[in-house]
Amino acid sequence: MLKTQYDVLVIGGGCNGAGVLLDASSRGLKCALVEANDFAAGTSSKATKLIHGGIRYLYEVFELDIRKGRRIEKLKLVVEALKERNYFLENAYYMNRPLPMVFPSDSFFWAAFYYSGVLVYHLLYLMTKDKNDTRYTFPAPFWMNANEM
Repeated sequence: MLKTQYDVLVIGGGCNGAGVLLDASSRGLKCALVEANDFAAGTSSKATKLIHGGIRYLYEVFELDIRKGRRIEKLKLVVEALKERNYFLENAYYMNRPLPMVFPSDSFFWAAFYYSGVLVYHLLYLMTKDKNDTRYTFPAPFWMNANEM
């Protein structure tokens, strides 16, 4: 019988479990991880490739049919997700790199709509970013035409 006490028990050593273990242990918590197979052999190793900051929730903030009062909750969720992404970048900088997001559109209206949304998202990122950490800064959004792809 195991008599050691842990602050955090992580079940599953996939991408998410390993990330939780890394984050919790880097915060000084005593952690244990239980895995049935090899590490990163399960579903999350194939499905979790993007460390995002909740950009789809930002879209929901501006939807017209969303229930009243939920917009503030969604905006807070985006800010929280961006902060967590920043923590991840600070603690596990060697595990990730910025990749551009591409929003193809054949309409100027929708291109401008998506660009303005990504611009708001980037401004929220800059507001949540630790001002003392200059190592990791995601580039500002930019326009590309089909010839630049």
